[in-house]
Amino acid sequence: MNKIAEMQKMDYKAFQEYVKHLKKKNSIVLVEGKRKVKEEDKISILTLGEQLAEDFPDVIFRTGNAKGADELFAQGVSNISPERLEFILPYKTHKKGNRIDKAKYYSLDEIKISAEIINLTKEISVKNRKIVDLYLSGARNKFTMKAPYLLRDTLKVIGIEPIISKADFGIFYDNPENPLTGGTGYTIKVCKKNNIPVVTQEIWTNWIR
Repeated sequence: MNKIAEMQKMDYKAFQEYVKHLKKKNSIVLVEGKRKVKEEDKISILTLGEQLAEDFPDVIFRTGNAKGADELFAQGVSNISPERLEFILPYKTHKKGNRIDKAKYYSLDEIKISAEIINLTKEISVKNRKIVDLYLSGARNKFTMKAPYLLRDTLKVIGIEPIISKADFGIFYDNPENPLTGGTGYTIKVCKKNNIPVVTQEIWTNWIR
């Protein structure tokens, strides 16, 4: 059974073992998801963020600084260990007034985007190839505004050494009625393309103590 299939039935103990067997001091776990969160799910996202930060003192938790699930996961982690939060931004001033002290922030403005990130973004989001090319050529308008978010989401997953490490695992809050859509769906697709295991709330809600 491949790694992705195994994750579809992973319990919390198995996840703990998975992280342990990575044998890395600073494994990277993505914690993010949809902006629109059901009211009854908000406490679960925050609680899982706290639990993960408590149980995995060597893990770095990476997210994208969006409202909704990103914000709730980040709040949970920051309640325990804000210095182990890592935000990847589409541009340097993204939500500048909503920063968490001690957390790390990286943006596309400060990083030379690799050919690997560009090519993978255009491969997975075929309909946005032209937008990405226009953005990289310097165009900044309503038509190209989606491009930095797509490139940012690719960067969140595959990283760019030695500045940003590749993610090891992805924990997502998705929309089960319309899965794998929008930025969350795109990021999950990037993970799967790179054989990075992911779980959504159908699995991780059973992890919460």
